[in-house]
Amino acid sequence: MRYAVRPNLTVDLTVNTDFAQIEVDDQQVNLTRFGLFLPEKRQFFLERAGIFAFATGGSDRLFHSRRIGLDEAGQPVRILGGARLAGRIGEWDVGLLDLQTESTADLATINHGVARVRRRVLNDYSTAGAMLATRIGSDGAYNVTAGLDTQVRIAGDDYVGVQYARTFDDGDDAREAALVADGRSAGALDKSLIRLRAYRSVQEGFAYFVAGRFIGPLYSPAIGFLQRPDISDVSYSLSWSKLYGESGAIRRIDPFQLFGSVVVRNDDGSVESAMVEYDTDVTWKNGWSIWQDFELYHDDLREPVSFGGGTSVPAGEYTYFRTEGGVNMPSGQPFRGSFSWGVQRFYDGTLWNANVTPVWNVSPHLTLIGQYRLNVVRFPSRGEGFDSHLAQLRIQTALDVRLSLSAFLQYSSLADVAGANVRVRYAMAEGRDLWIVYDEGLRFDRDGLEPRPPLSTRRALLVKYTHTFGGR
Repeated sequence: MRYAVRPNLTVDLTVNTDFAQIEVDDQQVNLTRFGLFLPEKRQFFLERAGIFAFATGGSDRLFHSRRIGLDEAGQPVRILGGARLAGRIGEWDVGLLDLQTESTADLATINHGVARVRRRVLNDYSTAGAMLATRIGSDGAYNVTAGLDTQVRIAGDDYVGVQYARTFDDGDDAREAALVADGRSAGALDKSLIRLRAYRSVQEGFAYFVAGRFIGPLYSPAIGFLQRPDISDVSYSLSWSKLYGESGAIRRIDPFQLFGSVVVRNDDGSVESAMVEYDTDVTWKNGWSIWQDFELYHDDLREPVSFGGGTSVPAGEYTYFRTEGGVNMPSGQPFRGSFSWGVQRFYDGTLWNANVTPVWNVSPHLTLIGQYRLNVVRFPSRGEGFDSHLAQLRIQTALDVRLSLSAFLQYSSLADVAGANVRVRYAMAEGRDLWIVYDEGLRFDRDGLEPRPPLSTRRALLVKYTHTFGGR
């Protein structure tokens, strides 16, 4: 149920929340040593998501809504109910969220709470805010993350930003004891994140970005996303671009884009990873664009890293080069798309990849969106390697304004799985929708396994009717 407290402030109440009509996640091939960041697709969490935003560099953030109602494997966990308040109260942007999930065989029932406030300060382009995110289980486990952030326009297009966050966890004492047992002294910032950044935001001309972070060894935002803890890093970018007027064929050129980062371990100050990248892009007025990148990486692995296909990379230091490029077709054409490629040293081996994404508006009633990605990985010195193929096809069709169908088909050779997600929507009237959803996953790597697993890993047929009641 949604109620407008005032024109710019709404309350949403939910019981036994269901997301049956949401498209499944995209299959991905992970060629990094870190966990994948999967974006949110559920409309309930996408609405007013900007109010709850608190990014702390890269994919890291204090609050990641996918932590609610989904387990680590991406499987649904029933949401018993909750409430959300989002909008503006006077000069303040306000967001409050509280949801309770059901207990499972592996998880206690958990309460997830988020409070976010932000307002303009000093001028119309500067803000300051705070966030509190909590995860409290019926088994007594808890995790609390508190954060403060500010972004200040100091002059013209130049900004500075400061962020501070701290976590409180029921396991802090045990983790702190383990830290001391490893010969490290406990510090006041062990449970904290500090981030400073300065940048220039322009459409043309010279732009820059520089940021520095400290992430303590015990900093652990359970309701957020953190790629790697216990590091300090510096990242930067320098660029220059030019926009052209009506004369000539070129619309924009970015001849100089320089990016880089250095990540240092907090325990001994050694460099864990570093990279530097140079990019150049050209966009024509007819919609075509091309780009070319040159990248240099350095990684210091303290432990071996495993990838698909039975391959792994031994611990050690690796420095390798990569170049990649691509072409984008005009977006307004019935048939359009993009093509990209890359070739590199990959630790002590090689990696070659290609990606093609065609889009075809067959008619006003039918659109086909495809993607095919190939990765060829080889480690000649160890006789290891694999090829991965990832194919996806989205079919979007609408017979009229009421009846539509969308299908998402995908196959990953590395996991040897395929999936089909088909959704039919019939809009009877404004606010009245009937959904029929069929979802199935297939597993093909069954030979030699005893007992032999079933071909289908999941199968669901769901019928859902929504009726919106409007009022003043």
